[in-house]
Amino acid sequence: QLKGRYEELQKGQQTFEKELTSFARQLDDIKARKIAISDKRNMRAKLERKVEEKKHT
Repeated sequence: QLKGRYEELQKGQQTFEKELTSFARQLDDIKARKIAISDKRNMRAKLERKVEEKKHT
């Protein structure tokens, strides 16, 4: 009975580790998307500044 419980705990641990890995990947994806959005905003701001500068020259 103790062996069965041990195997059950091992399976639980494996499931937990798989879920943890999955969450870590999802978090990496979210961070990458956040960086991409920030980069796009920065590019847009640069372009808008260039347009404004050209209007004044």
